[in-house]
Amino acid sequence: MLYLDHAATSWPKPPSVIKAITEALDSAGGNPGRGSHALADTAARCLTNCRISLARLLKVSAPERVVFTSGTTEGVNMVLKGTITQGQTVASSSMEHNAVMRPLTSLGRDRGVELRTVSADAEGYLNLDELAEVVEAVDALVVCHASNVTGTLQDLPRIAEIVARSKRRPWFVVDGAQTVGLVPIDLEELGIDALVFSGHKALLGPMGTGAVALGPRLAEHVRPWLEGGTGSRSEQLEQPQELPERLESGTPNTPGIAGLAAAVEYVERVGLDEIASIERERIGQLWERIEGTEGIELYGPPPGKPRTGVLSFNVSGQHPADVAAALDGAFEVACRAGLHCAPMAHRTIGTFPTGTVRLSVGHLTTEEEIEQAAEAVCSVTEMGE
Repeated sequence: MLYLDHAATSWPKPPSVIKAITEALDSAGGNPGRGSHALADTAARCLTNCRISLARLLKVSAPERVVFTSGTTEGVNMVLKGTITQGQTVASSSMEHNAVMRPLTSLGRDRGVELRTVSADAEGYLNLDELAEVVEAVDALVVCHASNVTGTLQDLPRIAEIVARSKRRPWFVVDGAQTVGLVPIDLEELGIDALVFSGHKALLGPMGTGAVALGPRLAEHVRPWLEGGTGSRSEQLEQPQELPERLESGTPNTPGIAGLAAAVEYVERVGLDEIASIERERIGQLWERIEGTEGIELYGPPPGKPRTGVLSFNVSGQHPADVAAALDGAFEVACRAGLHCAPMAHRTIGTFPTGTVRLSVGHLTTEEEIEQAAEAVCSVTEMGE
């Protein structure tokens, strides 16, 4: 099988990640923070080590401001529902994933929150002039760093500059699901108030892991949206106010977090710039190989523009689901078709309601595999004639 669905979940995982998970299950089987025995202490060290590794990767000066979650979706809900209050106004973009749009829609219904949307062009890049106007009238801005549909990589430093210079200075929340582990991000230098991400995509970690990295400004304000046992301040009936306990309740996914720590170490060892360079090169090769093929329409930025290793396309006269099924069944190419949980992005690029076929590469994808994928796509195109 040729696996080209890395934007959904990276695979295979580095051997060190699998080893760390196995070792945690074997030697860190206690409940971290809930016991004084060796297994509990070992489990607690797993969490501390991962927290420190993520803080180092994202340039967060206080590791306690790295809060573990099950992934981006939980993290976005944690931040938005723990920060946005009745009647406030929030801006997002027309390229957002439902992990952002559904919580915002819920806040509009339940708390009377007004939603403003910054438009994007056909390649998925945000209108920064429009964004500069919008941020002067909102309490929070939530944007995805890169689109899971088109691979469009937004100019995060420029967006951060616009937010920093605004008179309103709204909360700045970034969905980094597609970029943490791929693009260097300095949270404090950029003035990001919350960077939300998953561990199982570009970070190469296991599913069911992720985190919110909080900037110092928002760290003092975000309220717990989930309350319960933390292993600390157990004499209190109210949630502890210290981080990370304020936002981490219940037994954590210790084996997954141990695997995530190993994944961070692997990504740092290979180098983010190296990983990003390989993925850009591979997706550029794929674009150039199938561009101009009769019946194929490509979406998103062409090679040479800021982007990640994601390529969406459609075949004239064929439904995306049928194309993906043919690629899988006849050529063993694993990809994804449909709306990719991002209907607004598809409206922006003109592919709603059927969506697109999406191929997404990883840093281990070879040139030979790109050629194999291109031949398969061209063959599927001919099959539909």
